Amino acid sequence: MSRCQPSVRTLPGLAMALAVLLAAGAAMAGDSAAVHPPQATATAVQTALRGIEGRLDRLQADITRAEHAAASPPGAFSRELEQLRWQVQDQTRRLVGLHWTVAGPVLSEANRLSGRADGLARRLENWQPSLPPDPSRPLKTSAATGTGTITGTLTDQSTGNPISYTRVEVYCPGSGFDAETMSGADGVYTMGGLDSGDCYVRTWNQQSYIDELYDDISCAAGCQLLDGTPVPVVDGEVTSGIDFILETAGAIRGTLTDAESGLPVTSAAVDLYDVSGSWVEGATTDAYGVYRLWELPAGTYFVRSDAPGDEYVNELYDDIACSSSCDPTTGTPVTVTPGQITTGIDFALEPTGAISGLVTESGSGDPICSSQLTAFDSTGTEIAMATSSCDGSYEIEGLPGGSYFVTATEASHRGQLYDGLPCYDSCDPTAGTPIQVGAGATTGDIDFALDPWPTPAVSGTVTDSVSGLPIGSGSVVLYDDQGDYAGSRQPDTDGQYVFGPLVPGTYFATATESTHLKELYQEIDCTYYCDPTDGTPITVGIGADAGGIDFTLEPESIIGGTVASVEGNPLTNVQVLVYDDSG
Repeated sequence: MSRCQPSVRTLPGLAMALAVLLAAGAAMAGDSAAVHPPQATATAVQTALRGIEGRLDRLQADITRAEHAAASPPGAFSRELEQLRWQVQDQTRRLVGLHWTVAGPVLSEANRLSGRADGLARRLENWQPSLPPDPSRPLKTSAATGTGTITGTLTDQSTGNPISYTRVEVYCPGSGFDAETMSGADGVYTMGGLDSGDCYVRTWNQQSYIDELYDDISCAAGCQLLDGTPVPVVDGEVTSGIDFILETAGAIRGTLTDAESGLPVTSAAVDLYDVSGSWVEGATTDAYGVYRLWELPAGTYFVRSDAPGDEYVNELYDDIACSSSCDPTTGTPVTVTPGQITTGIDFALEPTGAISGLVTESGSGDPICSSQLTAFDSTGTEIAMATSSCDGSYEIEGLPGGSYFVTATEASHRGQLYDGLPCYDSCDPTAGTPIQVGAGATTGDIDFALDPWPTPAVSGTVTDSVSGLPIGSGSVVLYDDQGDYAGSRQPDTDGQYVFGPLVPGTYFATATESTHLKELYQEIDCTYYCDPTDGTPITVGIGADAGGIDFTLEPESIIGGTVASVEGNPLTNVQVLVYDDSG
């Protein structure tokens, strides 16, 4: 992609979810507080954040399952993560004008959720799948260190017949033993050379069965050996009866086609969800638009298309439009039966449309680079975003046919709602001029001429105190002389931030980033909780900048280690407390 080509926004950084535009004046904040009591507003935002956290919990669980089933992360995950981050932003925008004692705890919660989102984004960017072994590779071996033995039988649940020539893995964390064996023609497997201690056993089959952890724990959506039931082993003895009765898998098959042309949609992802809305597995369409979801336990599922890029309106089966954040359980249920393929789960996808235009500065006509364009539907719900290129052009892609409203914002210019309406801090997007978009068509010439702000008011840089390198994530938060929250900014890649315009007066600022200690201007520790008005005052005069409000953040220190039982087995879900030198 060239430097001057418009691009749709991808995953923003930590504090992008906290990048709140400043109020145009104190009167606006006062009017808002009169309508919505401060504590009631903070409580409403906290409630909304709890809902967002619930969705993050589910997404995190889905990512964990996918790491054990998919070679690459499903595209729906990154799109849902982006939506959640911007929902955090929308909620924090409601806090402008609240006192720090009211807004502070809620901002900390929003910051924590943004940190969680950053962690999930890193997992998606650095995908480390744990996939089933290649059936052609040799069995995994481990040096025998003891004389204990585990043995058992693999059986077909529906027929009672033995399951032959199937891999069985045995892992003993105490000794580090980790090896595979193979069941014989009679379905019996044996693993020797084991030390005394607990071991864990699972199957790895290539015969359309649902793999399991011992004892009767399904691995349909991936599993970890240590989640199984431990098998006690004693040196010199045989632990028998470690049996597996495996269920025959079912499958789902269907096609994806272009609703306009009837041609197959190739290389598109299809995602499968269970009745709780949790991701189960994914597949990709072939050259004929056909997908197959294999090795499924009997049950009820929901299927969602995830076509590449923004070319099509994705759907839930059967013919239900579905954005990246829709609830998959609102689709039509699909039943899977053991040993059978459920066919005809097909999708005819409508091509998406787009909105394009230019963003320039009023008066000079100069193009504005990196302005944010946001499209809203007829209910005022945010649908899609794009960033203008350096020639001022933009294109918001991936829009289903319908009516939309668009805003344009940029830090050094006044925001605008199409066509020509002011939208500085926030506005009702449905008050703008509607823009019609047809399926597969681009509505062009949706242009904006933005007025520059008279002065940036407050600006500075954020750097690492050790390396001196700029910090291009986190947030700088501004408070007025009463300690009321005035807004926040994410530093750019050069560590620079800017606020403006501001009502002349006195302000205070803090800076925070997930891997650094929080600081109150100027060089005042604010690691846990502090009154921002204890900082160094920042004076903004009429027509005068307050530049050089810089922060050098200290990297946080980390204490780490391993918690294990006396036998040396790792222990999970153990709380570790840290105290300072005063206790």
